[in-house]
This record gives sequence, structure tokens and C-alpha cells, in this order.
Amino acid sequence: MKKIFIIGREPSPSYLTNNEIPLIINETELTEHVSRTHARLTLDEQGILFIEDLNSTSGTYVNGLRINHITQVNPDSNITLGKSFQFGLSHPTIQSVRASMHQQPAPAQPATAEHEYASWGARFGAFILDGIFINIVWYLFLNLINFALGPSNTTAIVTLLASFIIWHFYYAIPLSSGGSTFGKRIAGVKVLSVASGTYPSTGQAWGRTISYFLSAIILYIGFLMPLWTEKKQALHDMVAGTIVVKA
Repeated sequence: MKKIFIIGREPSPSYLTNNEIPLIINETELTEHVSRTHARLTLDEQGILFIEDLNSTSGTYVNGLRINHITQVNPDSNITLGKSFQFGLSHPTIQSVRASMHQQPAPAQPATAEHEYASWGARFGAFILDGIFINIVWYLFLNLINFALGPSNTTAIVTLLASFIIWHFYYAIPLSSGGSTFGKRIAGVKVLSVASGTYPSTGQAWGRTISYFLSAIILYIGFLMPLWTEKKQALHDMVAGTIVVKA
């Protein structure tokens, strides 16, 4: 069973409700830029470590780069909390937990076991909200392009390119970095990869979005499939290898 550590000066109790382990940074002279609840470190069943910033004020850096999504790390990774605090994976608590996992290996659990699947109503609400937001953005871009270029072949090409960019930055990037779009956050749902139990890759996010077409062409039955499938997956979830859970 994977272990989750919450790193910070004073980790919020809301992050410690599922047996997460607090790693308290108390070296006051070095913690000027370390948030009370700064980052999440996950140790999976295979002993692989992943770190994720928890919207800290000054960020989390791996090998000098600020991260904005779940990132795999290893003992050689240079992890910095904020601008100055060097966090070492040789922390005694981490090593103790790793040792206990090796001594008493637990059977791997399905990635979805710890999540509650989102209801069809919540999914539908997220879909409608996303549709509203994306159409507002699209309407503004379309009018801007038509105003700037007028009707022409160039306008058609720019419009197609703009469509790709809008979809990429509204759907693919938010899903792969945080599991949700603006509409999904409001509806209280997020998308996860079935295989990893974490956020889907950018390719999965695009595959899921493109597969909306498959769910629609069979009289929209693909969108209704969460009402009876085991993991409450729509057709596009099955194609992309994703699930939708409560956030």
C-alpha cells in the first residue's frame, strides 16, 4: 500500500485525514519560504517516489525547475522547498517507512480503490459548465480573428489553429497537471488514469477529449454509460483509460 507524506511547517489537518504522514520542517532559520502545508510526497508500492506542490506560496523545485504537476523523484534529485530549503529524501521518517514496506510487502491495490466515483449528475454538470466556458472563449476568439483578418483562407487556417490551442490549454493541460478543468472543479470532480491512479497524461487527456465524438455518434449512449458500467466510465473514459472521481 502506498504511503503519503505531507511536508510543511505545520501541515493542515485537512490533508491528514487518510493516514497521511506529516513531515514537519522546523528549522526556523531556513523556512522563510516554506508554507505551512507545502508539498505531498508519495511512496508507491514499488518504492518509487513522486512529489507534488500543494499550491505553496513560493513553490517546489526539482533539479532547479519549479513543478506544477506530480513529478517522479529519486535519491539523486535536488528538491528545494521555496527559494532556499533543501529537502532530502534521506529523511529518517521516509527511510523508516520504506524499510517497513520492504519487510512487510502488502499486495498492490487497484489504483481506483481509494477513490469514490463521481455521480452521473456531477459529470453531466461538469460537461455543461465546460461547454459554456469553452464556447464563450471560442466566441471571443472567433470574433477577434474575423475582425482582424476578415473572410479568407488564412482566417480558416488561423481558426483551426486557435481551436487546437484553446482545447489544449483548456482541456489537455489542466487534466494532465491537476485532473480537472474549470467546469470540473466547480462540479467537484476530477479525472484520473486507471493505470497509475494519478492525473492522466497529456496524450490520455487528448484521447479522452477526441473520443467524445465516439460517445456522441452512438446516439449519445456513450455519455450514459456511467449509469451502468462498473467504474462509472463513459465510452471516452474506456478509450482513454480514465475514471472520473469525486474531488
